Amino acid sequence: MQTISTDTIWELDADTGHYFFSAGAMRGFSSRVSDTAAVLPNDEGWLFVTSERMYWDQPRLYSVRWAKPSGQIRTIQHQAHSTSRQAWAAIRRMVSQWPAARPVSWSELVSQAVEADVREDDERDVIAKYGTPEQRRAYGI
Repeated sequence: MQTISTDTIWELDADTGHYFFSAGAMRGFSSRVSDTAAVLPNDEGWLFVTSERMYWDQPRLYSVRWAKPSGQIRTIQHQAHSTSRQAWAAIRRMVSQWPAARPVSWSELVSQAVEADVREDDERDVIAKYGTPEQRRAYGI
């Protein structure tokens, strides 16, 4: 797995007018960032690890982040790991399976959620008009 320094991502974030690595954001979440990032194939960006501790009496948890060439930072796994080693193991798996491991875009997620809601609403309308599938079978509908 090829890696780069996360300094590159910090610079890209600042140069594109984003604030992911701003002092206020980092301080607010007690964030730490890994020194290296995994390079994704096809120039799709880099995966890296951050850790956050929301309250002083809680354990530090580790997240996997995706830095896109546009400067956007997307969270792939938010505080899903209890150690940095676990987060890096997840990154190695993702890189080896890319692009299949690539998360869908936010617009795709929203579209899928809307379609699921519409299907659910349609099913509710059908049940309201014609009863449940069992009731319809019982009456030969």
